[in-house]
Amino acid sequence: MSSLTALDITTGIDAVLAAGGGISGRMTDSGGTGLSGEIFLIEDLGDYYQIHSTRTDANGNYAFTGLRSDDNYKVYFQPYGDDYATEWYNDKTNETEADTITVIAPNTTTGIDAVLADAGAISGKVTDAAGGGIAGVSVGVYDMNQNRLTNFFSSIPTDTNGEYTVSNLPAGEYKIFFSTVCYLSEWYNDKPDFNSAISISVTASNTTPNINAVLAPGGSISGRVTDAAGQPVAWLMVSASYSDTFGTRALSSTNSNGEYTLCGLGTGSYKVHFEANGELDEWYNNKPDFESADSIAVTSPNNTAGIDAVLGAEQATVTITPILMLLLQK
Repeated sequence: MSSLTALDITTGIDAVLAAGGGISGRMTDSGGTGLSGEIFLIEDLGDYYQIHSTRTDANGNYAFTGLRSDDNYKVYFQPYGDDYATEWYNDKTNETEADTITVIAPNTTTGIDAVLADAGAISGKVTDAAGGGIAGVSVGVYDMNQNRLTNFFSSIPTDTNGEYTVSNLPAGEYKIFFSTVCYLSEWYNDKPDFNSAISISVTASNTTPNINAVLAPGGSISGRVTDAAGQPVAWLMVSASYSDTFGTRALSSTNSNGEYTLCGLGTGSYKVHFEANGELDEWYNNKPDFESADSIAVTSPNNTAGIDAVLGAEQATVTITPILMLLLQK
């Protein structure tokens, strides 16, 4: 008959939790009617941001609890529907200008309210040169008065007909960026960068229509990857960088026959990298690093073919997780 040995239990591992502070307020329209929506609380912790979210009640009231004492909170108001403009506290259009809010636990900082203005919108259609709508184009909206990297407003995809509408916009000036796979990206109206892009005026309660784009097909690079025995290497990651700047410009993977195509490239010079699981690391043409890799000329919209790679015997086996395989097939 076996016996049981009592387990040693370490006791006294206690904690006394301090009461947290809070932030509360109300989101309304100009007539004082409470609005339903999402409220986001952003806490700047220096190296990273901590984001909290909650919903308003039927009267537009909201509250955050359990907050640490800090003087660097910001609140963003996002109403449901398209009738009202989003805003940051206190009546600001972007995070950079938003007022910071101080919390001193265990107290609640009250009165962090928002009276939302009527929203404007921008609409348009994205097509190819033949006039066919391009689905899934990312339409990015930026405030023209702010740095485009720090004052990104929102992004939505075009529908199956290539049409889009960006709603909930505060009145003001905006710039629009269009980007998608295998076409050349551009700013409105057919401009190459933020500074030269044409600004678009938005007024409250109105839609600014016909902000359209005709995207040109980009150039491409294609090739085949095999092992030392001439067998195809499938599901290998292939990327292209500008020849003078290391950084992925286009990304693809080989298919079951070892073939790949990198598309959406503008006229220029590129370097191609072959990699899987961080272990296979070869640059075209059989070079060990970016600096020594051969440059490949691309003339849009043409394809530069024959950019092949032959992996050594020890590199031929590519192990890839099922999840990554699904992502590559999309």
